[in-house]
Amino acid sequence: MSLTNAPDDAGPIVVSVKRAKVLLDLSHHQIYRLINRGELQSAKFGRARRITVASIRDYIKRHLEAA
Repeated sequence: MSLTNAPDDAGPIVVSVKRAKVLLDLSHHQIYRLINRGELQSAKFGRARRITVASIRDYIKRHLEAA
């Protein structure tokens, strides 16, 4: 199911950097490098940076297609 067609209770739309690290099994430095390159989309909510789940899914999809 695509995120745009998902019901409101389908899960989070954004996750913390810590959660993204776990989901992608990457280091803090690697996550921020992907954000800086534009490979992951993020926004700040106050002092907290959040990464969109859609951009994580897109990142994984691009790497699966390249494999």
